[in-house]
Amino acid sequence: MENIGTLEYVLDKYSKIWSWKITGDRAVNMISRLVPEAWYGENVNEVIVPDSTESVKQIKLILDRYPLIFYLNLYGKEKS
Repeated sequence: MENIGTLEYVLDKYSKIWSWKITGDRAVNMISRLVPEAWYGENVNEVIVPDSTESVKQIKLILDRYPLIFYLNLYGKEKS
C-alpha cells in the first residue's frame, strides 16, 4: 500500500504548542474533514493539528486505514 503523506510531532512556531503536522494532499483532505481545529501550514498540502485527545483519536482513525510516514521531532525545531 502506498503512503498517503507524513505525520510529524512538532513545536508549532506560531502558537508555541506541540502539534501534529500532516502533509500530503490526501492526508490533509482527510484530517481537515475530521478535525475542525486544524489549521493550514506554511506549505501546500500541509496542516497543523493541535495535540489533544480528540485530535489524536481522529489521526488514529486515519492511521488504522492508511499508511503515513511518521517523524518524531524531539528538538522542537522544524526540519530543514
